[in-house]
This record gives sequence, structure tokens and C-alpha cells, in this order.
Amino acid sequence: MAGERAPAERVHDARPGGWKRQAPRRGSEAARGLRGLQRRVGELLAEWPLIREGDRILAALSGGKDSYAMLEVLLSLQAKAPVAFDVGAIVVDPGFPDFRADDVARFAGERGVETYVVRADIETTMRDLGWQKSPCALCARLRRGVLYRVAPDLGYPTLALGHHADDALETVLMNMFFNGHLRGLAPVWQPAEPGAPRVIRPLATCFEADVEAYAKQRAFHLVDSACPICRVPETERLAIEHWLIELSAEHPRLRQS
Repeated sequence: MAGERAPAERVHDARPGGWKRQAPRRGSEAARGLRGLQRRVGELLAEWPLIREGDRILAALSGGKDSYAMLEVLLSLQAKAPVAFDVGAIVVDPGFPDFRADDVARFAGERGVETYVVRADIETTMRDLGWQKSPCALCARLRRGVLYRVAPDLGYPTLALGHHADDALETVLMNMFFNGHLRGLAPVWQPAEPGAPRVIRPLATCFEADVEAYAKQRAFHLVDSACPICRVPETERLAIEHWLIELSAEHPRLRQS
């Protein structure tokens, strides 16, 4: 497939001190928001081996609030963690005409992060495979295929994805209700594909509301996916989201449980 063969192009080199210049001002609302996310991630690190000494972590950026927040959390941990590790960033350009991959890459470059762009014609591949039933799921699988191939080639054995706690919760329920098995999104996961990188999800215990609040505090300039195919949310995930909203109104601690 064209998307799986696309090469990675380095668009920004690592720049020491980049994150220090971009980090939230001490005492600001954004700094407090970042500390809250760090606290959640720190608790996760105490139970799961997400980050290891000498690790090289490639953060997948989509242009959305989740991946942007994840990158800043990783950079803040890098400055304080007792283990040394490197952070890079990668953007998969799916070939959608209006997607601004360079703007997404600039976000990481401004923070001093070595950044790559893979320009993959995922749109054509989706149309060739037939996208009508679950276009978003198909697109996600194609993107992961690109990431699994490229990350080790670039010298990054660990790939970081921006899934948060709400994503994990919805995935568990979707699998249980619609696929007949109980499986979620593990904070650490080794894909079965030969040579695939280890996958980590640093925001796995951070709820979307907290991530969204931090994105607003930081005034992130988000980049729309610009997908010309999927204009209507997938009905199964949308049903789960509505169901959780209704139940959470009656049981405020449902998501935490």
C-alpha cells in the first residue's frame, strides 16, 4: 500500500532548551494544569514500565489536543524524571488536501524536538479498500501501520500514542458490546507485527476533560484532520459516548470506577 511505503522526512532537528522556552510560566493556570496531568502520569509510571533508562520515544502527533498535551507531558517528565530518555515526534500526513502537516510538525519543532513527517496517501488506500463501514477505524489502522514501520527505522524503539482514559473506557465497552470480547487499550503494549515498536500511552489515566482544559489553558492552535471521507461519526462509538454521558449524569464517579 502507498501509505505503508512512504518514507519519513526529518523537518526539524533537536534543539536543546526548546521546551524550557515554551513551557508554561511557573505559577500560571497552565502550569497547574500540567502538574495535574503529570501527577496522573506519575501514578501510572509507578505501576507500568512506560519509560525505561536510555529509552528513545517517538510521539505520534495528529494536530489534536491529546497528542499535543502528551508531547508536553513527556517533555516535562524528561526534564525531571530520574531516568534519562529522548523524545522525538512524527506526523503522518494522510494525503488529505487540507491537512496542514507542517503546522503540526512546527508544534514539536518549536519545543526543540527532532520531528519527522511521513507523507502517506492513506486517502487513496482507504478508497481502494472500501471505507464505507468504519472509515475512522480503517484510517487509524493504516496510520498505525505506517508508524510501526517507521519508528524502528528512525531509531525509536518506543512509540507514544495520545489515547486518554475516555478512549480506553469507550474501547472496552465497544469491544464488549459489539465484538464479543473484553479488551481495552493497555498503557504498555507490544504489537504482534515483527519488528514493531513497543507502544505506550502516557495519558491512559488522564480524562479527556482534564486534557481539554489544559489545551485551552495553553491556547493550542489545533489542526483539523481535514478528512474528506468521514463526515459523520461512527455510530457504534457515538452510541457508547452518549450512553456514558447519560450514566455519568446519574453516577458522577462512573468513569473513574
